[in-house]
Amino acid sequence: MIEELIDAQWDQMYGTSIPQLRFFVPTNLFWRKLKKLSSRFSMIIDCGTGNGDLPKEAMARNIKMAGVDIIHRKGNDPCEVQIIPAHRMPFSPDIWALACRPNHSGWCCNLQELATESGAGFIYVGMPNNMDTDVDLDLNPPDDLILD
Repeated sequence: MIEELIDAQWDQMYGTSIPQLRFFVPTNLFWRKLKKLSSRFSMIIDCGTGNGDLPKEAMARNIKMAGVDIIHRKGNDPCEVQIIPAHRMPFSPDIWALACRPNHSGWCCNLQELATESGAGFIYVGMPNNMDTDVDLDLNPPDDLILD
């Protein structure tokens, strides 16, 4: 059900652009944990990447990361961020999912379930009081919870 809603939202928003805003600024702790986990995957997908800042910064730290979002941001080059719903990505044991400060609309739990079913790792970054909304700890705890 949520996949159909995300697809409908993507269809409605495709071709539009919104201003560049940054909702997540990584800390040194984040980079240390992600670097340590990076030996377990070939690629990690920053789901809901927005401007694509995080993948650029990760690549500068030799962490293979790509970014997807359902809405284009003004000022991004065409290939910097793939405008694709996260649940359409080919997650696997080698391609993990990353969600940093999601918008609490339910898609993050759906992403966690998809990652689990695909054998992919799932990394969640968020504030402790949002965990109940964003992730399903009964399903499969994320490979790492990075709380800020």
